[in-house]
Amino acid sequence: MKLLDNDNSGNRLKALLILYNLTGKSALSLRTQDGGTIVIPDVASKTSGKREVNPSKVQLAVYDGDKKIADAPPVSLARGQAFSLFVVGDASAATP
Repeated sequence: MKLLDNDNSGNRLKALLILYNLTGKSALSLRTQDGGTIVIPDVASKTSGKREVNPSKVQLAVYDGDKKIADAPPVSLARGQAFSLFVVGDASAATP
């Protein structure tokens, strides 16, 4: 078991996105569903990455390099709230 420290957002006007890479894959990123915008880059295995963003309705996806692993469900990001996506599994089969 490993404790991953998770800071709160310092800006109540933004939403906080957190990506947890609980796989054996070396680095995962969270991007817009079409892959055009990287939201949280290069989250190493067994760590997390975060980013404060403006509130909006978005569709995101998890990428391993330029390869899409899976789409995340659509989410409405709200001010002052945190949204987490956990990616689990082994290096050959990661699942959000």
